[in-house]
Amino acid sequence: MAASEAEIFETLEALEAPVPHEKRLEDWRDVIGDVDHDANEHHLPVLTQFLTSMCLTREKFLRATPAHRITRRAGRALRQGTQVSFRDSRKVKEISKFISHSWQASPLLKTLTLHRFYNLTAAALAGTLGAMLGTILFSCGLLPGFERAPRFGTEPLLQGLWSLCLGQLLFVLVLIFRAPRDMVFLDRLCIDQEKHRAKIEGVLNIGACLKHSKALLVIWDVTYCQRLWCLFEMAAFLKTHEDAVIIEPVSLTVYCLGTFFFNAVWCGSVVLPNNSQVTAPIVLVLAACAYGWFFGEVLLRYSQSLQSLKAQLQNFRFAEAEVYCCSVGHKARNGEDLLCDRKVLQKCVQAWFGSMEDFEQSVQTRVRDALSHHFGGNFCPPHLLIIASLPLLWAHMDFAAAWFLQNEMMVGLGMLILGLAGTFIAPFAVPGVVLACMRRMPRSYPALQKLAASAIYMVANLITQGSVQLLFSSLGVLPGSLVFSALLVLPNVLVWEFCSRIF
Repeated sequence: MAASEAEIFETLEALEAPVPHEKRLEDWRDVIGDVDHDANEHHLPVLTQFLTSMCLTREKFLRATPAHRITRRAGRALRQGTQVSFRDSRKVKEISKFISHSWQASPLLKTLTLHRFYNLTAAALAGTLGAMLGTILFSCGLLPGFERAPRFGTEPLLQGLWSLCLGQLLFVLVLIFRAPRDMVFLDRLCIDQEKHRAKIEGVLNIGACLKHSKALLVIWDVTYCQRLWCLFEMAAFLKTHEDAVIIEPVSLTVYCLGTFFFNAVWCGSVVLPNNSQVTAPIVLVLAACAYGWFFGEVLLRYSQSLQSLKAQLQNFRFAEAEVYCCSVGHKARNGEDLLCDRKVLQKCVQAWFGSMEDFEQSVQTRVRDALSHHFGGNFCPPHLLIIASLPLLWAHMDFAAAWFLQNEMMVGLGMLILGLAGTFIAPFAVPGVVLACMRRMPRSYPALQKLAASAIYMVANLITQGSVQLLFSSLGVLPGSLVFSALLVLPNVLVWEFCSRIF
């Protein structure tokens, strides 16, 4: 039988105990801790019953905020101890996404993950448009450049970096400053943090907010499965939705953005002038080795985090999750007893799923399916690998612009084809090979794993450069580019299918 409105507000009135003005309200447990212990136990069934019903106390508590208000000011709303305003949220009829996250995770990584989730595609498009603008302007002789020895021919070539620089600049600006207006729920902004009665009532409405959300956006890190409230949010959402769980690991953000900027530095070192026939190849080899070493570090950490995520799902136990009240022995700062959150939340989950075992099985199955769908079964979603490789395309647009300026249209087109192949075909093979090698090497020797990654990238770079030179000298630049692109398809597909599986 559902709790009546009178019972609910009787409970809220009882919980509205006076607190000292100087006391900082961390969460609703502090308020409950100020009430007589017997009263707490008396109100436990009403609290549990109402949370389980997933009904709203009042419609004004179904609230959301534009996503950009979470990421602004370097993710101020995701950092504990900062001042936030309840006025940044407003009453809605439906929530687009309920953001579920652990407060123990890095605020910076959570902010960057939201930037990536909402802005990465727009940033990639803006960067590519900027690179196209740089290519056109330089090809028309409207931008300055520098002389460098050509890869083909004997005459010095006027070269620019405009496509690469404009692409990166616009990419970063759009990634960080674009303001997504998706209406989302974040507890700190959508629950009043100043008025303790409103805060308690807001917490009671979390189940209803989850029920009225189109999707659950989980910002996943290693602490997520360790926090009881995170698991409660997932349980409530799974109870009312068949799917629509979106898992965004913070480690994926580090990998994707790290790879993008490593590629940008690598491409910059290739485009910059080096007219020495002796030092230029040495610089390229050393750059490839350094790139492989740092990329190996990023890929190693990313792979370990995904393996940890898989292990967490396989060994997922609700009873092992941590909660604040249990960590302090159910004692408030003033020495009063605290109501145990675990008792309330466990009763809710049992009411929804029948048993804790059924809930754990549901999480293991449905979250794994969500990850598999998002990642395509591989270690990284393919479109993210393509976006991370865009600096390669932009650098080849600079090469093409230099040849267009010399009226060598066929050579310029060949450069563009190489850039497109390197961006849309080539990104899949080498990371897959590196990942496969790392899995077969002792985990206790990370330096050896990174050395192997460096060697793989050096060999891949030498094979690529040698193949391109051979095809260009024998077939010409444009036909050679087309043949090289065609030859890339099969090995990349095979490596992607057999070496990159992780889910």
